[in-house]
Amino acid sequence: MKRVLSGLICVIVLFILVLVVQDQVKRRSGPETEPTSQPSVQSPASGSVQPTGSMSPTPMSDRTITLALSLPETDANATVQLLPSADQLVKGDALILYEKACNALPAGLDETELSDWGRMKPEALPLDRVKSLLDHTQEAFTLIDQAIFCTDCNWPAVAIGSQSSDFKAYRILARLIGLKAAYEMANNHPQESLRALRMGLGMARHVGQGPTINHGMVGIGIGALTCRQIPVLAEQSNGVSLYAALKRLPTPLISLEKAIQMELDNLDKDPKVNFLNRRAFLNILVPAHERCRFLAKRFDRDVRALQCLEAIRLHAAAHNGDLPETLSQITPWTVPEDPVTGQPFVYALSGGTAILEGPAPQDDPKSRLQYQISIKRSP
Repeated sequence: MKRVLSGLICVIVLFILVLVVQDQVKRRSGPETEPTSQPSVQSPASGSVQPTGSMSPTPMSDRTITLALSLPETDANATVQLLPSADQLVKGDALILYEKACNALPAGLDETELSDWGRMKPEALPLDRVKSLLDHTQEAFTLIDQAIFCTDCNWPAVAIGSQSSDFKAYRILARLIGLKAAYEMANNHPQESLRALRMGLGMARHVGQGPTINHGMVGIGIGALTCRQIPVLAEQSNGVSLYAALKRLPTPLISLEKAIQMELDNLDKDPKVNFLNRRAFLNILVPAHERCRFLAKRFDRDVRALQCLEAIRLHAAAHNGDLPETLSQITPWTVPEDPVTGQPFVYALSGGTAILEGPAPQDDPKSRLQYQISIKRSP
């Protein structure tokens, strides 16, 4: 009886110690966030922008993107599409076609070289080498162009605690699509460039609809690689306006909320999680989820900044090539706000050069987006 009593006392003491440790953790980390609550995006740790009280652009840096924009035809944006419309979709499963496209990739592709080419202006590309590569990947492009018109993309469910798919081939496809868009610009084929951009954004949306946060983040990455070519197209002398096409894109283009909620819901189904360690899992997951939310919102900001660029081009085309003094001066085209700050994009005009900026969070300066804009004058 004494041994039983002693054992019971030890269990009680151990339980009390666990409660004390939990209480100390709670005091240090703050209140537990329940799975159904939405953490504040104003926390600096989440990558959110803190108000600075200034609407002046920050100094330019080596990350500033310099653009000499061409003047578009103001009525040239009516038929441009960056995503298939609902009435163009056909019944089918896009995933089957994307997997075939991945399998159709030539062996031994140099992703580093693709990345380097993706940062070049169209006129700087080694066109013969790029053409040879694109010719060898034509089957993949054909499959992707079919896939983006499918109504469904049926990603398989991911078992609790397991890793999702390897997306390396999808990243390579995204780099190839961006390269194709640039190659077609170099060869004065703007419609083929637009077709490549549509393939990239269509694939980004389908991948982003997958069941995990990883699917969403890869989708955002594909979209970002594709959108990198849009301001390049705006510099081409035959570049049509993408204002209306960008305005029609949904915001957000890729939502992570369903995947985040599913991950939180799975905590209670995971055999590794119990009432003692659940808080520790949440202390890891919630900040990670907030960071992912910020990255998704940053991607939406980059897309809306492109819409601002197109509005600026249209304004300049209607005013003898002059840039607007302020964004509010642009009419009748709508200039969107920065989704990260919830405020207008920062804009300043000095002489014939303007700065358009999406400010960065105070703790994440690399997230700043800044364009230095001038208008390309006709010879």
